[in-house]
Amino acid sequence: MFRWLIILAACSILLADGLAAARPGPDSNYNTSISGGGGGAITFNWVNGSNTTSNGAIGSFTVGSTNAATTNGTINSGDTLISCVSVEGSGDAGAVTVTGFTQIQTAYGSSQDPHPRRIWCGYKIAGGAETGTYSASWANGATGVTGASWSLMDYSGANGTTPIDTSAQNINTSFGSANMPCASVTPTPTNDMLVCAWLTRGGNGAYTGAAGMTQRFDVGSTTSTVPEILISDKQLASNSPTGTINATQGAAETSMSITIAIQH
Repeated sequence: MFRWLIILAACSILLADGLAAARPGPDSNYNTSISGGGGGAITFNWVNGSNTTSNGAIGSFTVGSTNAATTNGTINSGDTLISCVSVEGSGDAGAVTVTGFTQIQTAYGSSQDPHPRRIWCGYKIAGGAETGTYSASWANGATGVTGASWSLMDYSGANGTTPIDTSAQNINTSFGSANMPCASVTPTPTNDMLVCAWLTRGGNGAYTGAAGMTQRFDVGSTTSTVPEILISDKQLASNSPTGTINATQGAAETSMSITIAIQH
């Protein structure tokens, strides 16, 4: 009997050791597929954009529609929608709001030529049926606002909860260069999608996109009181600082920009 008790005790010790070896410890690479910054590619699907002008009386306008003729692909549930809006006028239009979107960055340039401008970018996780339009408005209302522009983009493969890794803004008040700098960011993952949105006044000649980036949309304007927006993106392969990225405009002029790094 004593011998059988010894054998049973030894088997219990071996079973406990086996379970401990099979259980992931605190440093194990466990369930990382659901975290931001994991593997996989972020892909561009769709873009649309336009502008509107009025003689100092724009208080809101419509961003969209997502079923417009400029559709390049399909907007899927869980995709990341990025909207960038610019407002120009005799003063600060105030905080921009786009229904259903969360602000990423906003910047106000009081010394932009010929009028002050504000640029705003935000994101939204696409629902099951993104086929309508979105309302954009600004806190200080229509007084003095001469023009507004918008763009709307769709990306698949981004993190479905926290798609924005990091972002930055740049306000360029120099009249001495045609360069439009997009500020450097330092990503956390190694495979972010980098998006740059540049803004300047309309009627300043053609934009030239940044080297190494894919130009997605140019919300063109031939009127100096209506802002122009250029959107480009680039799939990153490391988490090193991106450095300042320059697009160019037709002549030396002030500009503004927002940099966005979208994470998987």
